[in-house]
Amino acid sequence: MEKLYKLNNRKMIIFLLIFLLASSVLTYISIKDNIEQQKILEKYDDSIKRGGLNILEPNFTEKMNYNKDSQKHSLGIFRTILICGIEIIILYLYFLKNSKIVIDENGIKIYNLYKRKPSNIYNWEGIENISFQYAEDIRGFIPAYGMKIKMIKRESIFIPIEKFLNYEEISDVVMNYYDNIEIIDNNEETYSITKLLKDSYEEYKSGFDIYIKYSFIILTFDLLKELIKNPIVDLIVLIAQIFFGYRALIALNYRVYMSYNGENIDFDTGWEFAKDKIGRYFGAGLILEISMLIFIGIEYLFITSSLEFNYKIILSIVLVIVCIISISRIYLITYIASIVDTNESYMSLNGIVIKKYYKQVIFMFFISNIILIPIIILGIMNYKDLYSFIDIVGKISYIRIALDLFITPFVSCYFMKLLKDLPISVRDGYNE
Repeated sequence: MEKLYKLNNRKMIIFLLIFLLASSVLTYISIKDNIEQQKILEKYDDSIKRGGLNILEPNFTEKMNYNKDSQKHSLGIFRTILICGIEIIILYLYFLKNSKIVIDENGIKIYNLYKRKPSNIYNWEGIENISFQYAEDIRGFIPAYGMKIKMIKRESIFIPIEKFLNYEEISDVVMNYYDNIEIIDNNEETYSITKLLKDSYEEYKSGFDIYIKYSFIILTFDLLKELIKNPIVDLIVLIAQIFFGYRALIALNYRVYMSYNGENIDFDTGWEFAKDKIGRYFGAGLILEISMLIFIGIEYLFITSSLEFNYKIILSIVLVIVCIISISRIYLITYIASIVDTNESYMSLNGIVIKKYYKQVIFMFFISNIILIPIIILGIMNYKDLYSFIDIVGKISYIRIALDLFITPFVSCYFMKLLKDLPISVRDGYNE
């Protein structure tokens, strides 16, 4: 007998309205700035717009200003196109894809909102196993409960099912047709924030001499980037940071993980372990950095836009809150990637742990990045003087590096406590 599951339209409509409101504001600000910049370009005479730059010409300065404004306008148009593209992708992935599920004796059929025929069909004989668990979904930042289908000869897929009506019974229906089912749903908290802080401090204190060595290697490259301004040398430092700095971070996390599991390894053992994990860690770090850069770019758009100052402050505060809520949901991926087997999905494991310990993660994410708050405030206050703002940020960076020398190992002790029961080679999900 065929079983049909449709979207919870009320819930989806609420999310859609929130998304449309946010995207409309963002697109409006970007287009408005483009129009303002276009008006500035129209004020220039045709003689300024034509011809190349010649330092001997009397209107050389005006031509320089026109070129700068023209480049700014072109970048603004590119920014608007990029924003609209991201919004369309989110609209497709979240609201148009996977809009209906049909389960029958042949298999599982997935429908998209804009198609009458199934977009994907997963026949029972082609499925290796199915697990119901919290994992990453198509929305990226929001771990969701869903159905992870591992295929024998095709790419596996994760289908978030919480957005469907009566999704709780999907696992039972699937079990009627297929035997190899696994349900992973452990949401009970084991560690409170107070207990985590206490245990983290004890671990931090007991292994301080080794942890500070790793931390010193990590922060050395951050300090070099602040001191050296040569682009070529900067590139060399960046490459060295990826190889040595990331290796030290991985070794630090591994040392804490092993210590929580009753094995005190020395500095060299951790350093050797980290050698084969750099690529994995780099990939996870790249996801985190790109996500952060998107928020920084939007923040910069608000600060430099033609909106009134009060609106800039309000939108910036809202964006910071959204950034904290969003980034903290994927903040564990580098820690997980530094210890798990290379065949495992750090995003899936992140989804499981975040669902269980989200309050604990967002607390430490906020505390460990609290120095960003004065930088944002100074950015809003000095948005017209970019050079002054950069100078202030540079000075604050030295303070951050000095603090991070001691904070980085403690943060690792805190997060690895959440992951201490996560096996190096994970086969059974997140177990307590």
